[in-house]
Amino acid sequence: DDYPAEPPVVEKSDTLTILYTGTLYPGRPDPTPLFQAVARLGERRSAVRMQFYGADRPAVMQLAEKAGVVDQVEVSPPVGYGRVVTLQREADILLMLPWSDPSELGVVPGKLFEYIGARRPILCLGFDQGAVPEIIRARDLGLISEDPDVIAGALNGWLEEKRNSGQVAPLPIEARAGLSRGEQFQRLEEFMEETRRRQ
Repeated sequence: DDYPAEPPVVEKSDTLTILYTGTLYPGRPDPTPLFQAVARLGERRSAVRMQFYGADRPAVMQLAEKAGVVDQVEVSPPVGYGRVVTLQREADILLMLPWSDPSELGVVPGKLFEYIGARRPILCLGFDQGAVPEIIRARDLGLISEDPDVIAGALNGWLEEKRNSGQVAPLPIEARAGLSRGEQFQRLEEFMEETRRRQ
């Protein structure tokens, strides 16, 4: 219910905005493959803005500097949930950084459902196996890759889409089907009831 079904009316521009909201934890993939991909765009990289809300600014900027993309990165303090919803809905691409530890392959963070609710394409860095990549692939929600060349190719495609139409198309409303909290609880209740009957 926090995420309206209709995508927001976003002012058209040639700038591609990639957004990450939340903390960057030790052990997670860092955004370096994305930074390296942007660095490979040549002159087009000036049209890419990578925004981080709530991340450790010195750590992120150090990685950006190492990749040579400091001018394309912005790191801001955490903001309230309502503002996060707006930012997610107005971004072009939402950055996902799932855990890389094999023991965490079954973990599905709440952020994924927020991103799906926002109906923006997802760029997922990290393992291509596990629950998060499976959901992204099954619902055609975006790209899963750690390869800077593959990511650069996707960025070029999104930049071309922005140049031609002024915006990256939102995910179809069907991408959200069955993922509301109410629908998920109903499935859990049915599973628990079936388990009870079998005992």
